[in-house]
Amino acid sequence: MKVLTKTSTIFIISGVVSFFSKNIGVSPGMPMGGVNIQYDNLGYILGSFFIIIGIILKFKERNKRNTVEYTKCPECKKTYFFSDLEKGICPKCNIETIDIEKYY
Repeated sequence: MKVLTKTSTIFIISGVVSFFSKNIGVSPGMPMGGVNIQYDNLGYILGSFFIIIGIILKFKERNKRNTVEYTKCPECKKTYFFSDLEKGICPKCNIETIDIEKYY
């Protein structure tokens, strides 16, 4: 999840930089050499594209964080993958299961 956070942040920062500076790349003064691409009017399009991709990745991260992975039935004490259940209902007892972190 931390990789996703870093990637989305990099996309957003790159988008803002390319939107306003109209170029993207590494300056030639860097130790490894560099590439600097200047694209005048395409800066707005490419910058907007990077910002949108970064925002989409942020929302994916947020949605992943809020989902329950494992649940436990308070009645039969069996543990399930939440994705295997229909609406979080225990197939044996027909009652709602509890997030395993809240159970313990």
